[in-house]
Amino acid sequence: MVVDGGYTHTHPHTQVEQGCEPDAVSYASMIRAYKKGGQWCNALFTFESMLDKQLTVHSAVHSSVIDLLWQTANPWAQLRAKQLFLEAYRCV
Repeated sequence: MVVDGGYTHTHPHTQVEQGCEPDAVSYASMIRAYKKGGQWCNALFTFESMLDKQLTVHSAVHSSVIDLLWQTANPWAQLRAKQLFLEAYRCV
């Protein structure tokens, strides 16, 4: 547990060790927070972790990640955005 500016944070790994596995809502909340902070790498990592765990991904979360990746103007991120779009619609 980390105390920062009066707020208490529990590291995600500690939560898992204690038997509190994050669900789709938890992942979506983290992705939203990363998007708001412009942290596209963390948002993508969290999104892909969500997919790896075979959690149900709401279309709004999917669209949000694609939008964030596209806005980076980074060629690699934009390519990943296109791949995610095509995968979402089973075009590949």
